[in-house]
Amino acid sequence: MLPHGLRSRGGLVGVLVFVIACGRRDSNPNDTLVSTGAVVPDTPAAVVAVQPPGGPTIALTVAGKPGVGVFLVDSGGRAVYILEEASGAPAGCTGDCAKAWTPVPGRAAPMRGDTSVSATGAGSSRRADGTEQATYDGKPLYYYRDDSRPNDTKGQAKSAGGATGRLVRPDGQPVTGKGKSDSASKGGTSK
Repeated sequence: MLPHGLRSRGGLVGVLVFVIACGRRDSNPNDTLVSTGAVVPDTPAAVVAVQPPGGPTIALTVAGKPGVGVFLVDSGGRAVYILEEASGAPAGCTGDCAKAWTPVPGRAAPMRGDTSVSATGAGSSRRADGTEQATYDGKPLYYYRDDSRPNDTKGQAKSAGGATGRLVRPDGQPVTGKGKSDSASKGGTSK
């Protein structure tokens, strides 16, 4: 089996070969002639056509911390949050909100073999700017800017940018306790 990077490049080359093989009836003086004799357009539209749709898949699993409970994290142990917007705040997290709460890009899915994360609850939605954002139980997921280590929960119950962050339980409901900034090991046991 090829390493992931080679598979991706191989897939991109395959798509390019397919696009080129389908033929091109017009020509542009800005097009580039490659060593195979095929014409590759120098236009952004050609690049967009061969990019894979959507963002990355974000594998979700669970972690636990005394005083907080069990909550969702990505495969690197980074906590994910749902937001409660302050009254009067604009819908969606943009501007100052997006500086504090980074949208989790791509599509959420349970980590392989993890039955505590709902496969039907994990998904994605399109943001106003057209990018894909991971969701859980239909709610957009965010990272908190000050969480710097695996299982940090500095964003729990934190108000920033017009929204308050809440860790997400595996049932899709917000965690109601206060977070602590120290790291805990996965599964709720201490190191």
